[in-house]
Amino acid sequence: MVDPNPIVAGKGVAMLRSSGIEVTVGVEEQLCQSLNEAFIHRILTGKPFITLRCSMSLDGGMLDVLGDGAAEEGGYYSKMLQKYDGVIVSDQTLYDNLKVLSSEAGAQQPLRIVVTQTLDLPINSLIFNTDLAPTLVLADEKAILDNLQSAGKLNGQTMDMRLRQKGVEVVILKKLEIDSVLDICSQRGLCSVVIDSRGLASAGLENFIGKQALEEEVVQKLVIAICPMISGNKRTELNFDIPPAQLNRLTTKLSKGVAVVEGYFPRYLR
Repeated sequence: MVDPNPIVAGKGVAMLRSSGIEVTVGVEEQLCQSLNEAFIHRILTGKPFITLRCSMSLDGGMLDVLGDGAAEEGGYYSKMLQKYDGVIVSDQTLYDNLKVLSSEAGAQQPLRIVVTQTLDLPINSLIFNTDLAPTLVLADEKAILDNLQSAGKLNGQTMDMRLRQKGVEVVILKKLEIDSVLDICSQRGLCSVVIDSRGLASAGLENFIGKQALEEEVVQKLVIAICPMISGNKRTELNFDIPPAQLNRLTTKLSKGVAVVEGYFPRYLR
């Protein structure tokens, strides 16, 4: 496989050949592309490679759980986190006291990105413990103004002040939308980001950024954890507009009792 970076593409091969060394290009190229999919996507598009993760029941209901053992060492979620530069969760999932860390030995932890429209956050949540991994909070202007007024009435500190005291970075966006969130990810040099959609909502995905990402077709890869349970009459289904798509390169695997299905959208550019 030739490096897709135009700065160096083919120069190494040319140098070797000019020295009389025979070079064969394309050996296991598809495997190489798969191993480097995030880097290749970033080089070709200038944007991070986006994966959306969600959970479903056997009867098609959206679930607010990862699946048994998923976050433990060897679980699909733990393994996934160590492969990504960043992970995006919504403020609505923090009340489960998420830490959002890989449990793999020696894992490189992702930047944990919390998107919030209210700044009504559980300050003692494990995700705001930055001893093991950094955390970035993205909030819109209205959330900051509302929180400032509330703090003033109570003669106390604002939430962004309290977060910064814990080592959490807070960035205020004029509009908290998928494009502005991905711009922040790009500015920080993130090649790969997983949007973790947990929690029940009328739209089926609690993470509103995940909903926008699907609707605006900026997701390259979909990971669905199918848990061995039936939602029955409490089933929550997706009820927003997603353009029809036939996923490519579909794979399935069993991870600690959870069936994990992965596939790529046809618009994915390698």
